[in-house]
Amino acid sequence: MSTIDPQASAASQQDAPSPCHPCPCRDESTPLVIRPEWIPLDEVAQTWADFSLCASHAHALQAVGTAFLALSFEMSAHTHYAQASHGLWKLTPPVVAQGIGAAIADLGEACQQWASAFLWLERFANEACHDEEMLTAVRALFQRIREQQQRVWLLLVRLQEKQRSMQDQPLFVHLGHLSSTLAAAVKEERRACP
Repeated sequence: MSTIDPQASAASQQDAPSPCHPCPCRDESTPLVIRPEWIPLDEVAQTWADFSLCASHAHALQAVGTAFLALSFEMSAHTHYAQASHGLWKLTPPVVAQGIGAAIADLGEACQQWASAFLWLERFANEACHDEEMLTAVRALFQRIREQQQRVWLLLVRLQEKQRSMQDQPLFVHLGHLSSTLAAAVKEERRACP
Protein backbone atom coordinates (compact mmCIF):
# COMPACT_ATOMS: atom_id res chain seq x y z
CA MET A 1 0.00 0.00 0.00
CA SER A 2 1.27 3.44 -0.87
CA THR A 3 0.21 6.98 -1.55
CA ILE A 4 0.40 8.90 -4.76
CA ASP A 5 2.01 12.16 -5.74
CA PRO A 6 -0.35 13.69 -8.32
CA GLN A 7 2.45 15.79 -9.77
CA ALA A 8 4.55 12.72 -10.53
CA SER A 9 1.69 10.98 -12.30
CA ALA A 10 1.73 13.26 -15.33
CA ALA A 11 4.89 11.95 -16.97
CA SER A 12 7.25 13.66 -14.53
CA GLN A 13 6.15 17.23 -15.15
CA GLN A 14 8.37 19.75 -13.42
CA ASP A 15 5.62 21.94 -11.96
CA ALA A 16 1.92 21.50 -11.45
CA PRO A 17 -0.23 23.48 -13.85
CA SER A 18 -2.00 26.35 -12.21
CA PRO A 19 -5.75 25.73 -12.07
CA CYS A 20 -7.53 26.46 -15.33
CA HIS A 21 -4.36 27.28 -17.27
CA PRO A 22 -2.50 25.12 -19.77
CA CYS A 23 0.78 23.84 -18.43
CA PRO A 24 3.62 26.12 -19.59
CA CYS A 25 6.19 23.38 -18.83
CA ARG A 26 4.62 20.91 -21.27
CA ASP A 27 7.03 18.97 -23.44
CA GLU A 28 6.76 20.67 -26.83
CA SER A 29 7.58 17.43 -28.69
CA THR A 30 4.21 16.07 -27.58
CA PRO A 31 1.35 17.62 -29.56
CA LEU A 32 -1.33 19.36 -27.56
CA VAL A 33 -4.55 17.46 -28.20
CA ILE A 34 -6.80 19.65 -26.08
CA ARG A 35 -9.05 21.74 -28.30
CA PRO A 36 -11.39 24.50 -27.23
CA GLU A 37 -14.55 22.69 -28.24
CA TRP A 38 -17.82 21.74 -26.69
CA ILE A 39 -17.81 17.99 -26.23
CA PRO A 40 -20.35 15.47 -24.95
CA LEU A 41 -19.70 15.06 -21.23
CA ASP A 42 -21.18 11.56 -20.89
CA GLU A 43 -17.83 9.76 -20.91
CA VAL A 44 -16.29 12.12 -18.34
CA ALA A 45 -19.37 11.81 -16.12
CA GLN A 46 -19.28 8.01 -16.40
CA THR A 47 -15.61 7.93 -15.41
CA TRP A 48 -16.40 9.84 -12.21
CA ALA A 49 -19.51 7.76 -11.53
CA ASP A 50 -17.46 4.57 -11.84
CA PHE A 51 -14.85 5.95 -9.46
CA SER A 52 -17.54 6.86 -6.92
CA LEU A 53 -18.61 3.21 -6.70
CA CYS A 54 -15.19 2.04 -5.52
CA ALA A 55 -14.23 5.06 -3.42
CA SER A 56 -15.49 4.79 0.13
CA HIS A 57 -13.71 7.79 1.57
CA ALA A 58 -15.03 11.30 2.26
CA HIS A 59 -12.29 13.03 0.25
CA ALA A 60 -12.93 10.81 -2.76
CA LEU A 61 -16.64 11.61 -2.63
CA GLN A 62 -15.83 15.34 -2.33
CA ALA A 63 -13.71 15.01 -5.49
CA VAL A 64 -16.57 13.22 -7.26
CA GLY A 65 -19.08 15.84 -6.12
CA THR A 66 -16.99 18.78 -7.29
CA ALA A 67 -16.28 17.04 -10.60
CA PHE A 68 -20.01 16.67 -11.19
CA LEU A 69 -20.52 20.31 -10.19
CA ALA A 70 -17.87 21.31 -12.76
CA LEU A 71 -19.68 19.25 -15.39
CA SER A 72 -22.99 20.90 -14.51
CA PHE A 73 -21.47 24.38 -14.89
CA GLU A 74 -20.07 23.39 -18.28
CA MET A 75 -23.48 22.06 -19.37
CA SER A 76 -25.07 25.31 -18.24
CA ALA A 77 -22.44 27.32 -20.14
CA HIS A 78 -23.14 25.31 -23.27
CA THR A 79 -26.87 25.95 -22.93
CA HIS A 80 -26.32 29.72 -22.58
CA TYR A 81 -23.92 29.73 -25.51
CA ALA A 82 -26.21 27.66 -27.74
CA GLN A 83 -29.18 29.91 -26.98
CA ALA A 84 -27.13 33.03 -27.70
CA SER A 85 -25.63 31.56 -30.88
CA HIS A 86 -28.93 30.32 -32.26
CA GLY A 87 -30.57 33.58 -31.32
CA LEU A 88 -28.02 35.71 -33.18
CA TRP A 89 -30.49 36.22 -36.01
CA LYS A 90 -33.46 37.10 -33.81
CA LEU A 91 -32.03 38.60 -30.64
CA THR A 92 -30.64 42.05 -30.06
CA PRO A 93 -26.87 42.31 -29.61
CA PRO A 94 -27.16 43.07 -25.85
CA VAL A 95 -29.21 39.89 -25.32
CA VAL A 96 -26.68 37.82 -27.28
CA ALA A 97 -23.86 39.41 -25.27
CA GLN A 98 -25.73 38.60 -22.06
CA GLY A 99 -26.00 34.93 -23.07
CA ILE A 100 -22.32 34.76 -23.93
CA GLY A 101 -21.52 36.55 -20.65
CA ALA A 102 -23.52 33.92 -18.73
CA ALA A 103 -21.62 31.16 -20.55
CA ILE A 104 -18.33 32.83 -19.63
CA ALA A 105 -19.33 33.04 -15.97
CA ASP A 106 -20.34 29.36 -15.93
CA LEU A 107 -17.08 28.30 -17.58
CA GLY A 108 -15.17 30.27 -14.94
CA GLU A 109 -17.06 28.37 -12.25
CA ALA A 110 -16.34 25.08 -14.02
CA CYS A 111 -12.62 25.91 -13.93
CA GLN A 112 -12.81 26.60 -10.20
CA GLN A 113 -14.69 23.36 -9.56
CA TRP A 114 -12.12 21.32 -11.52
CA ALA A 115 -9.39 22.91 -9.39
CA SER A 116 -11.33 21.89 -6.27
CA ALA A 117 -11.82 18.36 -7.57
CA PHE A 118 -8.06 18.16 -8.10
CA LEU A 119 -7.40 19.25 -4.51
CA TRP A 120 -9.94 16.81 -3.03
CA LEU A 121 -8.54 13.97 -5.11
CA GLU A 122 -5.03 14.90 -3.99
CA ARG A 123 -6.11 14.77 -0.34
CA PHE A 124 -7.72 11.38 -0.93
CA ALA A 125 -4.61 10.09 -2.67
CA ASN A 126 -2.25 11.24 0.07
CA GLU A 127 -4.27 10.58 3.23
CA ALA A 128 -5.29 6.99 2.66
CA CYS A 129 -3.44 3.82 1.72
CA HIS A 130 -4.38 2.39 -1.64
CA ASP A 131 -3.70 -0.73 -3.67
CA GLU A 132 -2.17 -0.46 -7.14
CA GLU A 133 -5.55 -0.68 -8.87
CA MET A 134 -6.84 2.34 -6.96
CA LEU A 135 -3.59 4.25 -7.56
CA THR A 136 -3.93 3.62 -11.30
CA ALA A 137 -7.52 4.90 -11.24
CA VAL A 138 -6.50 7.99 -9.26
CA ARG A 139 -3.64 8.76 -11.65
CA ALA A 140 -6.03 8.51 -14.58
CA LEU A 141 -8.45 10.89 -12.83
CA PHE A 142 -5.67 13.44 -12.26
CA GLN A 143 -4.95 13.33 -15.98
CA ARG A 144 -8.66 13.70 -16.84
CA ILE A 145 -8.91 16.72 -14.54
CA ARG A 146 -5.94 18.37 -16.26
CA GLU A 147 -7.47 17.73 -19.67
CA GLN A 148 -10.83 19.12 -18.59
CA GLN A 149 -9.24 22.19 -17.00
CA GLN A 150 -7.28 22.97 -20.13
CA ARG A 151 -10.21 22.43 -22.48
CA VAL A 152 -12.61 24.48 -20.35
CA TRP A 153 -10.05 27.26 -19.94
CA LEU A 154 -9.51 27.39 -23.71
CA LEU A 155 -13.28 27.51 -24.24
CA LEU A 156 -13.45 30.37 -21.75
CA VAL A 157 -10.77 32.31 -23.64
CA ARG A 158 -12.48 31.64 -26.97
CA LEU A 159 -15.81 32.95 -25.67
CA GLN A 160 -14.17 36.01 -24.15
CA GLU A 161 -12.50 36.73 -27.49
CA LYS A 162 -15.87 36.35 -29.20
CA GLN A 163 -17.48 38.68 -26.67
CA ARG A 164 -14.76 41.26 -27.26
CA SER A 165 -15.09 41.01 -31.04
CA MET A 166 -18.85 41.54 -30.77
CA GLN A 167 -18.19 44.68 -28.76
CA ASP A 168 -15.54 45.85 -31.27
CA GLN A 169 -12.98 46.11 -28.48
CA PRO A 170 -9.48 44.69 -28.23
CA LEU A 171 -8.80 41.81 -25.88
CA PHE A 172 -6.71 42.78 -22.85
CA VAL A 173 -5.16 40.19 -20.56
CA HIS A 174 -4.49 41.18 -16.94
CA LEU A 175 -2.86 38.89 -14.39
CA GLY A 176 -3.94 35.76 -16.23
CA HIS A 177 -7.56 36.81 -16.45
CA LEU A 178 -9.32 38.38 -19.36
CA SER A 179 -10.75 41.78 -18.59
CA SER A 180 -14.32 42.53 -19.46
CA THR A 181 -15.83 45.97 -19.86
CA LEU A 182 -19.22 44.32 -19.38
CA ALA A 183 -18.16 43.11 -15.92
CA ALA A 184 -16.85 46.58 -15.08
CA ALA A 185 -20.13 48.13 -16.23
CA VAL A 186 -22.12 45.73 -14.05
CA LYS A 187 -19.97 46.63 -11.02
CA GLU A 188 -20.48 50.33 -11.69
CA GLU A 189 -24.21 49.80 -12.01
CA ARG A 190 -24.31 47.96 -8.69
CA ARG A 191 -22.42 50.78 -6.98
CA ALA A 192 -24.82 53.35 -8.40
CA CYS A 193 -27.89 51.50 -7.09
CA PRO A 194 -28.39 51.95 -3.34
